Amino acid sequence: TIRAIYWTAEEQGYYGSSSYFKEHSNDNIVFAAESDEGAFRPLNYRSALKYHGDRRHKAMIEDLVIFLNTNRIPLRVINSSADDQIDLEPFAKAGIPVANYLPDRAKDHYFKYHHTNADYVTVFEENDLKTTAAIFSTLVYYIANEERW
Repeated sequence: TIRAIYWTAEEQGYYGSSSYFKEHSNDNIVFAAESDEGAFRPLNYRSALKYHGDRRHKAMIEDLVIFLNTNRIPLRVINSSADDQIDLEPFAKAGIPVANYLPDRAKDHYFKYHHTNADYVTVFEENDLKTTAAIFSTLVYYIANEERW
């Protein structure tokens, strides 16, 4: 089963993700990912999947990122601590591999709009959401079909 979960209440104390994790802690969750700093398409290799988990799964994610790179999606994998995983922190601390998508425009573009009156989907440029969806759908497809995962 593949689940897409949309959490709320991060700024109020991670209530959405924490509640979900508590209610589903006995489920067989094999990977979790989020895009907490905007869904902008990557323009350069400053874009990254901030990964926390074991080396074996990281190597598999890196192989997948190479595939994305060959399809003109500039992306890299960087290590991250469990505490740096925002909504994914409880999953990371439970040993579940996690990745937080960090677009290159997160800090200098996204946070100009974040929680302002201009914080609307209109800040996205053409293909931002399509490309970010392609990144996540490729991850999900690969993980769901990879027997070694």
